[in-house]
Amino acid sequence: MKEKNKLIVSLLFGLIGFFGSFISIELKLPDVTLSFIWSLIFPLVVSLAWGRKYAIISSVIGLCGFFPFFVWSNNGWGALVVSPIYIFWFYLNAYFAEKREVYKSTVFNIYIVNLFFFSVLTIVYLILLYNISQLNPAFWAPKSKPIRFDVVVAIVVKSILNLTIIVVLADVLLHLPFIRTLLKLKEIKAEYNVYLYYTISSIVGVAVWFGFEFLSYFLHYNDMNFDTSSIFNFEFGLTTVLIVAGCLLVTSIIINEINKKQALEYDLLESEVRFKTVFTNSDSIMLVIDPSDLKIIDANSAAAKFYGYTLAEIKSKYIYDLNINTREQLFNTAKDILTEKKSKFDSIHRNSKGEEHPVEISSCIISEQGKKKIFSIITDITERVNAQAELKQMNLHLEELVNARTKELEFAMLDLQVANYEMSEVNDALKQESKKLNETNVKLERSESELKATIAEKNKFFSIIAHDLRNPIGFFGQMTETILYQIDKIDKDEINYLIKMLDKAAKQSFDLLSNLLEWANSQTGRMLFNPSNNELYPIAAQVIQSFGIICNNKEITIHNKIDDKIICLFDKQMITTVFRNLIINAIKFTPRGGTIKVQANEDENMVIVDVIDSGVGMSAELVNKLFKIDEKVTSIGTEKEKGTGLGLILCKDLIERNGGGITVISSPGKGSTFRFILQKQLDNL
Repeated sequence: MKEKNKLIVSLLFGLIGFFGSFISIELKLPDVTLSFIWSLIFPLVVSLAWGRKYAIISSVIGLCGFFPFFVWSNNGWGALVVSPIYIFWFYLNAYFAEKREVYKSTVFNIYIVNLFFFSVLTIVYLILLYNISQLNPAFWAPKSKPIRFDVVVAIVVKSILNLTIIVVLADVLLHLPFIRTLLKLKEIKAEYNVYLYYTISSIVGVAVWFGFEFLSYFLHYNDMNFDTSSIFNFEFGLTTVLIVAGCLLVTSIIINEINKKQALEYDLLESEVRFKTVFTNSDSIMLVIDPSDLKIIDANSAAAKFYGYTLAEIKSKYIYDLNINTREQLFNTAKDILTEKKSKFDSIHRNSKGEEHPVEISSCIISEQGKKKIFSIITDITERVNAQAELKQMNLHLEELVNARTKELEFAMLDLQVANYEMSEVNDALKQESKKLNETNVKLERSESELKATIAEKNKFFSIIAHDLRNPIGFFGQMTETILYQIDKIDKDEINYLIKMLDKAAKQSFDLLSNLLEWANSQTGRMLFNPSNNELYPIAAQVIQSFGIICNNKEITIHNKIDDKIICLFDKQMITTVFRNLIINAIKFTPRGGTIKVQANEDENMVIVDVIDSGVGMSAELVNKLFKIDEKVTSIGTEKEKGTGLGLILCKDLIERNGGGITVISSPGKGSTFRFILQKQLDNL
């Protein structure tokens, strides 16, 4: 049933209680009518059918929350206890009704749940109801008086009897077909006589209700002054009520069990029908076998077709009539199936013509009318077995070929062993040569890689050099053309200026070509390397003296701070070239009045030489480009001197050939320090 429809029915059942309560009051019917028929029975049916949500909706609308104030109008504060206990009762039944849908357990049985509730009700009424009623009178019931304890006991007894009958009747209603159809509940499969039992139970319940109503007229339940001991004087009536309630309870339990059993039998019947349908219509070969004597109890049409018998003929046979195994083997197999040790095996079955077919049998245990039987599905594996046989023949043939070939190879191996013995020494030699060749190849690959990188760097370097040579040579052409064609128009001062410019360009080109020639000699191996122990001071002094005129013109002072006792191992000509390039480089980038200092410090195994200037310095980006032949480094000196950076590249190469290295420490505006390292003198030289 849809959510909307459930809400409508819940509201409808609640409204029956709501209006029925007022009608009962107007007709001055006993309070049992209110609680029993209008306000409790219909909401309880909704609660047990659909759960908590609908229980709250229907019970509250059915005056569960406030009917005690009408029924118990003379009991004052005691009505506050009755209201929540009834709400709890509805919620408890609805909660466990939901649980019953998930967990099929005795714990969630409707009568077990109410036995628990009756114990809660007894405790609450005897303690809470009795004590709260002592606070009377209430403002809405000024005539109310405290309830005596024996009256509370009577209330407990009557409430339990009342609610027991309500639960039984609600359970009966929920089993009736038209009620289940109304509430869209799952149909219960049962016989006609079971519905007759429900009808009889309903009639008995109604009879008990009338008897209970009749009893209420004489008990004067709402009169707080009557003698409650009189309720126990009606032994016949009370005993009748208890017996009838007990009969209803037992009848309902029996009917529930009958329904469960019939539902189980119905499900089992449906399962058997489905199994029979699959069994009959399946294309797979199926047999049902009695494990006690191995008789074939049932077979399908696929089995009859496979074995070549009619269904009647095959059902008259035993499994050992079809299986080539002995009876003892087949009984052992049946035992393994029954003990679940084995369920799948291969065998050979014989048809009516005596033809044998390999089969694969899958078996399991089934129960039919409480008796265990073996259900087997047989699969014809003739094609698979034939394929395996062919594969086996092929393997045998291949094995023969392999054996024949093996013998041929054995003879060949004898010849090879002789040849191998003779070649062993040659192989050893070849292994050594191969090892050397592999090492050589690795070196060649490394050298090739390095050579490619070097060639790429030098190609870029030569393009830079060519560009730098082109500028002064082009300048020469321009100057000489100017002098040649305009000699008559140029005065002496201009001629002197042009000659100075030509001289400057010639010196720049000469320096560039000199460095290029020296670098080329170092790269081609034509520059001889003759290291020896030499004093460092005189070499630096000689180079400084050669730049005396240039320093005087720029008013630059050079200090030679090298200790004349320091002796290093180096090639004298190469280090002279290094000093010349580093000092002229320092002169270019040192302004007038600046200073240049050359110094050296000794370490354990080396000598550290510094050429320090107070010049313009360099940025970090420019420093990173120095000493790289594939980077063009063009800087203008303080007197507009130009450089190509080739001198520093030559210095790096010459210092590395002498076993040292070179670095630069510089920052803009703070000068530069070019530092190179040489090895200390060797005692055996």
